[in-house]
Amino acid sequence: MLLVGGFAPLKGFMNRSHYDGVVERMRLSTGELWPLPVTLDTNNASKFVVGTCVTLLDTFGNPVARLKGLQLPTHWDLEEVRRAPAEVRAEIARRNWTEVVAFQTRNPMHYAHVELCYESLLEDGLLPRDRVLLSALPLAMRLAGPREALLHAIIRRNYGATHFIVGRDHAGCKDSAGQDFYEPFAAADLAKSLEPELGITIITPEAELVYAVGRGYMPASLAGPDDTLRKISGTEMRSLLDRGEALPEWFTPPGVAQILRRYDRAMGMRLEGVVRYIVPASMRGLAVLVSGRSGSGKTTLVKSLRGPLRERRGPVTVLDGDQTRQLISAGLSHSREDRLAHAARMGYIAGEIVKHRGLVLLSLVAPYRDFRQIIRDRVTANGGNFLHVHMNTSKADCATRDRKSIYSSHDSEPHARRAYDDSMEDDYEIPSSLERTDLFLSGLSDTDENRDTVLALLQELGLLKASPPQDS
Repeated sequence: MLLVGGFAPLKGFMNRSHYDGVVERMRLSTGELWPLPVTLDTNNASKFVVGTCVTLLDTFGNPVARLKGLQLPTHWDLEEVRRAPAEVRAEIARRNWTEVVAFQTRNPMHYAHVELCYESLLEDGLLPRDRVLLSALPLAMRLAGPREALLHAIIRRNYGATHFIVGRDHAGCKDSAGQDFYEPFAAADLAKSLEPELGITIITPEAELVYAVGRGYMPASLAGPDDTLRKISGTEMRSLLDRGEALPEWFTPPGVAQILRRYDRAMGMRLEGVVRYIVPASMRGLAVLVSGRSGSGKTTLVKSLRGPLRERRGPVTVLDGDQTRQLISAGLSHSREDRLAHAARMGYIAGEIVKHRGLVLLSLVAPYRDFRQIIRDRVTANGGNFLHVHMNTSKADCATRDRKSIYSSHDSEPHARRAYDDSMEDDYEIPSSLERTDLFLSGLSDTDENRDTVLALLQELGLLKASPPQDS
C-alpha cells in the first residue's frame, strides 16, 4: 500500500514525530489528516537509525524491498483484480465514469450489501446498476472504528472513488461483555464531519435494510405490519455453513453460497477459526495425534482407526514416529531442540495434508507439551480440525510390552539407547487439563473399545459422518 500509493500522502513508514501526531491528533507532523499509525514492526529497533536503509525479506529470505522500495511483491493469485490505485483511476477514466461509489467489505457481499450499494448508486441517478468495478484491496482490518473509517475513506479517494459508504458500526468490534465497543454511528459521524478534508463524499445510510417476503429488501421504516420479515445474523449464517446446511436464496446469491460451501481457505484468510465457519466440519481436513511412550499402544490404535476412517472419510495418511525418525528426521538427536525440530516437520506435513482436506494420523511419542502444541498450531493455522488422543499407559506397563527391547536395553546399557527411543525420560510431560487433550486412553484396554471411543468422539464433534447401518 505504501509502494503503490494506496496510503498517500504517506510514502514510507512513520517516524516518531509522525507517529505521535497521529496518535494524539490524527495528524502527520506535516499537518495532513491521517488516522492510524503505519510503522515497521521489528524486534531490533535499536539497530535502526532514521535515514538508514533496511532490506525487507520474504519468508524464503529473498530481498523484496528496501524502505524506499525496490519492487512490488509478486502475487500469483487474483491477478485480474489486483489493481494499483493508478490502474483503477485509469480504468475509471477509460469508462468515462464521473461518480464512483466505494463499498468497504472484508466478506462476500450478500443481498443486503448489494442493495445497500444500489440504493446509494441510484439515489440521485449516479450510476446504472450494471456498472461495477471489482478491485482487491490488500488491507487487513484493524477494528479501529471511527479512525479506521477515515483510513478507508482516504484509501478509496486514492483509488479514484468520489463517494464512500460508511454504515452502522463501521469497522467495529465487541468489548469483553459482547457489547459494541463504539457507538453505532460514531464512524459515520466522524467521517462526515471531516468530509471536506477527506476529499470524498461520505454516504451514511439512514436505515437498516430488512427483507420482506414477496417485496424484497427495503428500509426498515418502510416495512408494514402485514409484512413477514426475514433476518439472519452473522452467527446464524456461520452456524448454517458449519453444519453444511443451505443458505436461504433470499439472503445471498446462489453462486456466493456455493463458493462459501466449497471454498476451503475462507477467501485467503489464515486466521485460526475463520475456515471452520466456511467449510462444514465434516468436510475440513483432520489430524489425529496419538501420543504416548513407546509400547503404550499408539501404533495399535492408529492401525485400528485407519480402516474405519478410510471408509467414512476417504484416504488416510499415517505418520509413524519410527518411520519419520528414520526418513524425514534422520540425523536428528534426542535433544530437546532436535525433538522440537522434529515436531515442526511433523506439524508442517500434517498442516499441508489438512489444508487440502486430507486426513492424517500421527503416532508419535511427543514427550513435551510444546512439541504437541507445535503440531496443533500447524494444523489449525491451515484450517484443519485437530484431535489429541494420549495413550496414558504407565512406563512400567509399557516395559511389559517392550517388543523393541527399548526399556531392557536402557536399564542394562544406559549409553546404548536405540536411535528411535524418545520415551525413556522420567520427565515425560503427561498432558494436563490446560493442554486441551481430547481423550486419555490406556493401551491395556481393549483395542476395539479404544477405537470405538475415538470414532464416537469424532462423530459427536461433527468431524465424522455416522457409520452406515449394517445389513441384518
